[in-house]
Amino acid sequence: MWSHTLATRPLASGIYTLAWGALTLGCLVTGANMYGLLPTSFITTYGLQLGSTLQAVVLTMALANRIYQERESRTRSREAELAALSAQRRAEQRVMDQAMRDPLTQLPNRACFELNASQKLHLRPGRRWAVCVARLDNLAAVTKTLGHHNSDRLLEVVSLRLHQIARDLPGIEPIGANDEDCLAVLEPSTFAYLMDAGTASANPRQMARSMEQLREPIDYLGMQVPLDCCIGVALFPDHGKDLNTLVRQAYVAQETPIAREKGQAYYDPARDPYSPERLTLVTELRRAIDENQLALWFQPKRCLKRNEIVGVEALIRWPDRQPAVFADQIIAVAEQSGLIRPLTRWVMEQALGARKVLLEAGLDLAVSINISPNNLRERDFPLFVQRLMTSHHQHRGRLILEVTETSMMQDPTNSMRTLRSLDHAGIPLAIDDFGSGYSSLSYIKQLPACEVKIDRSLITDLLSHTDDRIIVKTTIDMCHSLGYQVVAEGVEDEETTELLREMGCDMIQGYVLARPQPLADLIRQLRPEAQAFRS
Repeated sequence: MWSHTLATRPLASGIYTLAWGALTLGCLVTGANMYGLLPTSFITTYGLQLGSTLQAVVLTMALANRIYQERESRTRSREAELAALSAQRRAEQRVMDQAMRDPLTQLPNRACFELNASQKLHLRPGRRWAVCVARLDNLAAVTKTLGHHNSDRLLEVVSLRLHQIARDLPGIEPIGANDEDCLAVLEPSTFAYLMDAGTASANPRQMARSMEQLREPIDYLGMQVPLDCCIGVALFPDHGKDLNTLVRQAYVAQETPIAREKGQAYYDPARDPYSPERLTLVTELRRAIDENQLALWFQPKRCLKRNEIVGVEALIRWPDRQPAVFADQIIAVAEQSGLIRPLTRWVMEQALGARKVLLEAGLDLAVSINISPNNLRERDFPLFVQRLMTSHHQHRGRLILEVTETSMMQDPTNSMRTLRSLDHAGIPLAIDDFGSGYSSLSYIKQLPACEVKIDRSLITDLLSHTDDRIIVKTTIDMCHSLGYQVVAEGVEDEETTELLREMGCDMIQGYVLARPQPLADLIRQLRPEAQAFRS
């Protein structure tokens, strides 16, 4: 602007000189005519007026030019300011876009997902939303195998594939700066997306196909790299009203065994180990173990050949806890918090004390207790059991430890080592809930067990389902061939009892005999029966 002003100064001075020169010339011509120096004519007569007019015209043109130049200068200045502001805004937009994207995959990042997804939840609160978190569990193994560079390149390829699959999901919602952005990166191996829950649930087949695509291996460097993708889902407003809570719950869901087994799991508040309620329950359970607030209830087992009660199963209860907590919840909390170790030891000691009371009442019954797969991974567990039985030698061989087949399959090597140590110490073992999971017969036949308990799911409809009868009969014959005794759980009527007797089942357990009850009530029920049997 200043350079333009300096450049126009010579032109302005020339115009002013011309204007005043015209006026001066008119004055001189008029004065010369008055003194007779010039003859009278139109110019000499009106020289002063003509000079004044010419001066006014020149000054007007100069003023108009000056106004035009200043306007042009202001226009150019405003255009320069607008251009600078536009460039600044473009730079800010680029910085903001970079701040909202993952630098490796160029997908929207956590901040972008939280901003856009929260807006959708609050702008359309009447809809049911599904917040989904997908995690690649094997990325750490890939990094250790191929190195960080290849791991980053693989993650780029995987993110592109996941984004393509996510765009085709029914009910998928864009969560980025444009409609193409529907997948966000929360962590290097964790992705998130938002779906309309109603639309997704109305298209189960398409969702199933997408799950199959997610779990297909990807070709990288000539290798078929598996995608161990686990998805956790939290629903709005069922599980939470804000996005932070829903994302946390989806994280919890994708860590569950159901997600690892089936690829996807919905959030279950009852199995959330990180909820405030669960943390409170852990504290209360620790206090209950220390202060002996728990109790054992017992359910009898009957031998079908001798028609005699031969044993009882000890089941844990928390009688004074309000609201009530079921046994499976107690076990789950104990396993997740590390309290399963003291809890199992407490149960074993209480079971031995209960068997002493049974003996004093004239009931020589075996007592069965359940142990956790976590106990099988404890190095000192066999030693603890041996020492406990040494100090209670009168109960040796009459305390049966029950383990589920699925728990043994989680860590077969350590489980087999522990079970063999217990067997060598003379501790009877039983396989619980047989038939409820995926059994490996080649593994189970190696187990040093003396008893197999058929799961109640195969017994409940035994009278009405032919397939169940075939499975149970085959299981009984197979277990007898392997040297196991067979116990049928969940027997609720005499017709099922007689059918199991015909199939050759050794023992039954269920409501047909008695519901789980305190030891004193069980003794009152069994003592007359035992006396009648002996007489």
